Amino acid sequence: MTNCHDVIAGEHFDVNGQSVCASCHDRIRVLGQPAVGLVPVLLAGLAGLAAAVLGAVLYYADFAISGLEIGLVAIAIGYMVGYSVRRGAGGRGGRRLQVLAVVLTYWAVGLGYVPMVISAAIEQEAAREQASTSPLAAPRASPPRRPDRRSHRPRRPGRPWRRARQAWRPAC
Repeated sequence: MTNCHDVIAGEHFDVNGQSVCASCHDRIRVLGQPAVGLVPVLLAGLAGLAAAVLGAVLYYADFAISGLEIGLVAIAIGYMVGYSVRRGAGGRGGRRLQVLAVVLTYWAVGLGYVPMVISAAIEQEAAREQASTSPLAAPRASPPRRPDRRSHRPRRPGRPWRRARQAWRPAC
């Protein structure tokens, strides 16, 4: 008996210590090959994109609740995205899907910072607007200019080494 519950009659294959029939062997061999074509990559990209957005929300929620940036959350996002990309490709892998998962993971972690940047920009704009419309905010006069220090310094005596250095220079 095999995974497809057929009786092995004749030719059989050994996969990881288990005997399988020819049809099961063909299915296992196809799943072991990298995803070929555009459709599996697009499906993997959509599944990975959904996981990346969910991971970005998770990353921001972690920061908003705890106030800490925990690196384990980025690892969890990477696992979520990688798992989703593989499931979207029908259980297949390959270099293209690995690169897709890495890019989506980095994008998700960066996307987690967007709400923080937007809220900081809004707060800064509100503070700037409040400062400009406040009746207590009078335009500040520029500070008084300090006199030039050079004019108040006593003159130093000549520097003999400068004259000596100039004397040793070759004439051009």
